[in-house]
Amino acid sequence: MRILHCGISEENYHICATEKIVGFTKNVASSGDLIYLAVSKNRETLCGVRGKVGDTTEKKPWEYSEEYPPGAM
Repeated sequence: MRILHCGISEENYHICATEKIVGFTKNVASSGDLIYLAVSKNRETLCGVRGKVGDTTEKKPWEYSEEYPPGAM
């Protein structure tokens, strides 16, 4: 199990959730890993999405996508 915390970026959280794609700053997840998406809002961490990591993809929807090697969810 992994937690992908989007910090305070609700935009990145929504991109991950709606595009069904995740990106990690380091290669810490493998295909089939269970992940939870989290985001901070009003000084609380909210977790609202659960999924499994799929295969890698070339899709890079983030502004700084070179920092986050993407994987499908």
